[in-house]
Amino acid sequence: PSARRFPYSGRRLRRFGSVMFPALRSVTLLRSALVARASVARAASSSALPEDRENNAPQRCGLLAVKKGMSQVWDYWGVRLPVTVLEVLDCQVTQVKTKETDGYTALQIGGGPRKLKRTTKPMRGHFWNAGVDPKRWLREFRVSEDAILPVGTELSAMHFVSGQLVDVAANSIGKGFAGTMKRHNFSGQGASHGVSKTHRMLGSIGACQDPGRVWKGKKMSGRLGNKRVTTQVKEEVGHECGGKGRDA
Repeated sequence: PSARRFPYSGRRLRRFGSVMFPALRSVTLLRSALVARASVARAASSSALPEDRENNAPQRCGLLAVKKGMSQVWDYWGVRLPVTVLEVLDCQVTQVKTKETDGYTALQIGGGPRKLKRTTKPMRGHFWNAGVDPKRWLREFRVSEDAILPVGTELSAMHFVSGQLVDVAANSIGKGFAGTMKRHNFSGQGASHGVSKTHRMLGSIGACQDPGRVWKGKKMSGRLGNKRVTTQVKEEVGHECGGKGRDA
């Protein structure tokens, strides 16, 4: 139904840039509750049904995408679904690895445009041999032998279908040095009744004379975010096609 199409409004276009979304050739929408921002988001392909993974279904390659923001769509029954907008930039196969030459089967996928002057000479030769333009990112996907694609194959959002389940991996948003209440959801100390200047402090971190030390792995203050995060079994709810030069 038409209600499932991506609801771009004028306000949202201004928020993300009035040129960005109309110029896209493909945009993939994924249901997600993960608060993650990827400089490169690896969308690993999976089977359309969870039980297919146990039936030795072909293992296909994934895509390289950039998170552009969050939006919402409505299903057939009018239920609002939060979605993540991922943009794929010039995704192509740059190298094929086989068991005969490398000992395993995999596809090297390149994505994102890169200026020639910013590409090293060894990588220029690598891209020239593959017959593709210089890429900003290179990632490798293990695939089955019946899922090998020729070098130079272009990948877009049509690589997935609506309703297919995918795994998404990316770097979470870095939040800097955080305390225990924000980092580990500690409740903190009491708000009154004798508590003085320690309302958000950690509390005791050690034991008595035995063992006389702080156990390794103790939840304490530290850097929050900017770690590799993988969310599994996310459903693709649709994709749209637009201008030239960008895939998703």
